[in-house]
Amino acid sequence: MKFSPEKQSYLSHQLVNRLLSKKLVQVSSKEDLFEVVKKGIQNFVKEWDDLNQEIKKKIQNIKRGVKEGSSEWDVLYRRFFEEEFRKKSSLFYKK
Repeated sequence: MKFSPEKQSYLSHQLVNRLLSKKLVQVSSKEDLFEVVKKGIQNFVKEWDDLNQEIKKKIQNIKRGVKEGSSEWDVLYRRFFEEEFRKKSSLFYKK
């Protein structure tokens, strides 16, 4: 997932403005909220990129050599993504 710093900043401003306009949060400083939201977006993008790289390495390590872009590669990517996402999200969301 590619988000330039400008896009991250834009999205942060949009989220902050929406949260405040809908009165979903109460803050003493709009700038502080902006920084928290922006940091959250940055962390999300980094985690997403790390997960993507991890999955690509798993596919590259398959002995039979799966070509990126092939239908088999797409199937493996989705399967590995779902597995890894489930593992990582279970750390945060206990049932």
